[in-house]
This record gives sequence, C-alpha cells and structure tokens, in this order.
Amino acid sequence: MILFLSPAKKRALLETLHHVAEFLPLKEAVFQKFPIPTAAGDYFGFQIILEGGVKKEKRNKEKGFRFLATIELPKRFKGRIFLQNERRKTSLKPIAGLKLVHTSVKKFDEQFLLLADDEELAASVFQPYLCEKIISIPETHWQLDVHRKEAHFEVWQAFLNAKNIAELLRLIVETLNAALVRSS
Repeated sequence: MILFLSPAKKRALLETLHHVAEFLPLKEAVFQKFPIPTAAGDYFGFQIILEGGVKKEKRNKEKGFRFLATIELPKRFKGRIFLQNERRKTSLKPIAGLKLVHTSVKKFDEQFLLLADDEELAASVFQPYLCEKIISIPETHWQLDVHRKEAHFEVWQAFLNAKNIAELLRLIVETLNAALVRSS
C-alpha cells in the first residue's frame, strides 16, 4: 500500500536513507524517490532493499516513521527465526507454528520474543555475545523474520535517526551470518 507523502517528508526519508547507506556502507547503492523513498545495495554479500514511509495511526494521523527492509540471503536458510522486541505488537498468524526459544541471557528473554521452528538452531545463533549486542541497541520497535532466502526487517522510529538504523542493520546482518553458518 502506497501512502501519500508530502514532498518534505519524502526528502527527509530519502536523506535518511542516503545517510544509512553511508553509515553501513552499502556498495553499489541505488536510490529511488518515487513512489516510495528506497535505498538498495550490497552489504557483505547480502542484498538489502530499504524503504521508508510514515507510520499511520488510527484516523490517518501520522505517528513516526516506518522502515521496511528485505534482505536477500546469499544462500538458503534452513528453518525460520522470528525476533521482535516485546514492546511491539504483532499478529500471531505468521508465527503460529513456531516454538518459543529461551537463551542463556535472562535480560534478552525478558525484552525480546524469539521464536523458531528449530529451537536448538536458534539457541546456537543467539549466543550471549549476540544477545548483549542486541540488548544494547537503542531502537525498541523492530522485528526480524528470517525464512528461506529472505529476511524481512521492520523498524519504527518517532524521529528519523539514520545512525541507529544503520547500527541495527549491521547487527541484523551479523545475526543472519551466524544463522547461515549454523544452519549449514
């Protein structure tokens, strides 16, 4: 669904995407302004497409910004992992068949919902080092869904912050890399 964005919001979103591409850095970055501000490029073998938009509340009031990323994995992932911050609402439909996974980091388990079809694989990916890094990220409203050859990532921000998005994307790619290595 394409939402109407004012020219000022489109410029702000596109500028944020340019900064995200610089902070990562994205190789061979391509930017698109119309119909939705989008950035695409390569980050260590992962093809990333990041779209920016405005988060709408009931009655069409704007409430912050929403970024959606599709990350193409270099090889097929065996299984499915779903991770999201506990503060964010989710639909149970896409994750109904997955099992709750507990890690060895209690604070991580309290702050994040980690679901997977292979509990052992997910537990081996989310080692204490990675859990602590995820906890340290200041962004709280995000989710990650890894399935087959793609990962879908969504983050909501009250105010545009390219550095936080880039930091989170770096960590997501690190997580995906660990998952691909462990699933081989």
